[in-house]
Amino acid sequence: MRSEPDSSERPSFALFSRLAAASSLSFGCLVLIGWLFEIPFLKSVLPGWPSMQANSAIAFVLLGGSLLLGKNTRLARGLAALVFLLATSTLIEHLFFLDLGIDHWLLLKPIGATRICLVSSLSFAFLGASLLFSELRLAPFLALPPGLIGLWVIMGYAYGASLLLGFPHSPNMPFNTALNFLLLGIGILCSDTRKGFMAIAASDGPGSVVLRRLLPGLLILMLALGWVVPFGESFGLYGRSTGNTLLFLFLIVVAISVALAVSGDLHRMDEVRKKAEEERNLLQEAQIETLLQADRLKDEFLSVISHELRTPLNAIMGFGSLLNDGVAGDLNECQRSFVAKILDGSDRMLKLINSLLEFARMRAGKFEIEKKEASYRETVEEALDFARPTALEKGLSFFSEIKVEERVFIDEQRIFQVLSNLISNAIKFTPQDGKVFVKAFVVDDRLVTEVSDDGIGIAPDSLEGVFELFAQVGTGTDGGHGLGIGLFLVRNVIEMHGGRVTAASAGAGKGSCFTVALPPDVLEGRVPAPPAGSASAPAPTPDSPRRFLVVDDNADAAVTLAMLLEMLGHTVSVAHSGEEALAAVGAFAPDIVVLDIGMPGMDGY
Repeated sequence: MRSEPDSSERPSFALFSRLAAASSLSFGCLVLIGWLFEIPFLKSVLPGWPSMQANSAIAFVLLGGSLLLGKNTRLARGLAALVFLLATSTLIEHLFFLDLGIDHWLLLKPIGATRICLVSSLSFAFLGASLLFSELRLAPFLALPPGLIGLWVIMGYAYGASLLLGFPHSPNMPFNTALNFLLLGIGILCSDTRKGFMAIAASDGPGSVVLRRLLPGLLILMLALGWVVPFGESFGLYGRSTGNTLLFLFLIVVAISVALAVSGDLHRMDEVRKKAEEERNLLQEAQIETLLQADRLKDEFLSVISHELRTPLNAIMGFGSLLNDGVAGDLNECQRSFVAKILDGSDRMLKLINSLLEFARMRAGKFEIEKKEASYRETVEEALDFARPTALEKGLSFFSEIKVEERVFIDEQRIFQVLSNLISNAIKFTPQDGKVFVKAFVVDDRLVTEVSDDGIGIAPDSLEGVFELFAQVGTGTDGGHGLGIGLFLVRNVIEMHGGRVTAASAGAGKGSCFTVALPPDVLEGRVPAPPAGSASAPAPTPDSPRRFLVVDDNADAAVTLAMLLEMLGHTVSVAHSGEEALAAVGAFAPDIVVLDIGMPGMDGY
């Protein structure tokens, strides 16, 4: 069983619907009592006015009960069906001049009841059908004709217009019958605010609010004016022309009042809307500021935690290198294997931390490039030399072809990071005995570098997203996933140079190729490399021993660096705070100071 429709969402509509149903039921019962006990004023409102028929009273009782119960209950539909059957049977009697004995069935003949008139039968048929077929979209509109007929007749009684009281081939309609038709018509419309204009009237929009406020009062006022002006004429207070003038004057006043009321309501609603929008904007601004602050704190935290992770990691790598170099004594093969694994894991961790730091700088707007004249061949070769040990250890074939001899204008450090990242990825995602190819050449005044492999490849649906932040394109043969930041940084560095990086792959298991294309401006003003055999500057010689002051609040990092410098033949002094460093400068007189910037108390600045 379904619950009653949405009228409960607008309590005033639901209340009016129930009141209309109760009124119909009550009027019907009173009229039936009047017929049973011959009480004239219960059958008609005033002496001399037509009386409501007993069968009409029964129909109103059934309709009121149906509406009061809720249109979608079985009992309510059954009551509505009885009214519809009664009305259509009476219509058949009128149309075909038959006597089906309906009054005998209802046991109304003995009390003098007669057949329902044609117009009333038609109205009952519409009302019964509206309640019986309430699920249909147009069902509520079937209640409109009976309501309008009732209003028509009531206007006739109110203004003394006898022509409005009846219809062709029908006697005058009783006042209580017309009133019940009007109440039931409006009540059925108010019982379902989901459809038609009632949905508009019941909504929360500004037009609906104005309609609900003005329409009832406006109708009452217009009906009152239509009755007062003829009333004055009938008592000789003024003539017809004066009455018409007063009527038009009243209408003008009503129109102005309505216009002022509408504009006032709309103005108040607009003020409420503006206030709500201002409050919403303030709330949104506060939320945005909170999110931005949280984002800034996240970036600061990322930068600080990356720095704090790198400091102890440098100590681990430094001590590992000292062990590997035999500073603490010779190592056996097993020990060397363990140290190599420590250094390899530390190197991977350092790369991840460096990527996090670069990402933090980029988010903070501190990621910049500084173009200078450089040898692109040397930059590519440095990246190859950096990655070659890992490739050889994995058993990969490493091929390179560099056809760029000119010096170019690039940020050499950033381009080295880009190339190292691409080559390292190629090594990571290529299985043992695979091949990695690196090519650099100039085509159409664009500097192009290709890093390709015959490794695990990239699925076609993942190619577009490989350069997105935190994107994961697959699992390397060594099990390393990475953070998904490297290729994001690669794309940003290349785009900051005005270039473009793309990825291509024939599919999973078919290798991949990453292409970096730098624009012509990196080649503008290119300087040819010196010819072979030409005189060149003498090779630099190692520096003579220096006096180094190492200042770092992290004791492990300071000791590691000091030991490495001493291994190179330098004299080293260590300080762990800014105050110790100032004292050591006078006592030790260093040539070079290696200074940690982020120290507690007195920092490196």
